[in-house]
Amino acid sequence: MKFTVSGICLAGFMAVGPFGAAQAASLSAVELLQQYNLVVKGDLNSMQEVEGNVYIGGNLTGSALQAAFVKAPVPDAGLANVVILGDNGVTLNINDPDVTVVIGGTNTGVVNEAGTVIVGSTPADLVLDASTVFSTLDQWSTDLSHLATTGTYTEGEQGYTFGAGVYNISLDDFRKMAFTYDLAEGETIVFNVSGTDLAIHKNWPGVPFELGRQVVWNFYEAENVSIDAKVIGSVLAPKATLSGFAESLEGSVFALAVNLTNGEIHLQQPDFDIDTPVVPVPATLPLLIGGLGALAALRRRKAV
Repeated sequence: MKFTVSGICLAGFMAVGPFGAAQAASLSAVELLQQYNLVVKGDLNSMQEVEGNVYIGGNLTGSALQAAFVKAPVPDAGLANVVILGDNGVTLNINDPDVTVVIGGTNTGVVNEAGTVIVGSTPADLVLDASTVFSTLDQWSTDLSHLATTGTYTEGEQGYTFGAGVYNISLDDFRKMAFTYDLAEGETIVFNVSGTDLAIHKNWPGVPFELGRQVVWNFYEAENVSIDAKVIGSVLAPKATLSGFAESLEGSVFALAVNLTNGEIHLQQPDFDIDTPVVPVPATLPLLIGGLGALAALRRRKAV
């Protein structure tokens, strides 16, 4: 099932190189969540692990973070795996010679066994522009919140089973504890959850973790979200601090700030069938100019 977000389905430019291969010149909101397992506008306070890549707009604080140790194909393999635009003050456990870490500020912590560590700068070929990344994901959260309800669910003795579609809900309306998903391959669930101060304490009995790739929880109004149980699905919380993490979160996360002192964020790379806005990747303009130049050269040859 495909959901089209009105007004933001933008086609990415494609530049044609000398060998005829097309190179993507933009990352959509979904691709950003495929590129990064965690995107934080502000600070990440950590004592735990994020299996995939990480993009931190503020500082990395706490005691330790293990990151970027589960591998999966990403939209742009040339970007740094771990980006900290502010300061790093923790032990960052990488233990992978293929991982690149970029720290824009100072490093008073320790980075263990990364292949490349850059401190004090954010090279444009390795790091996406923060304001564009955040505004793209902000806009996606807003536009998802405007989608009309299309999904249907059934209520059982212990809880609820949700089929593919969009749900505009308040957690207070679902008092029973169990949430399950009825999804075929290629189908998507979008939960738009209202409320400013939220606590998630549901359970997902028998739900395969990999279904987190097909589900997005959009806490578009929230200022504080306490995750008091496992969550299966990606989380958008652009105005909120996420905390708790009593168990693992199976999916990608975008939030204002994150306190990852318990639990873990696991890599379930999103596979949402939703049209999204796009973010220019490094060197987009030269690629576009090169592509236009190649097309002009071909036209000149035909004219001769």
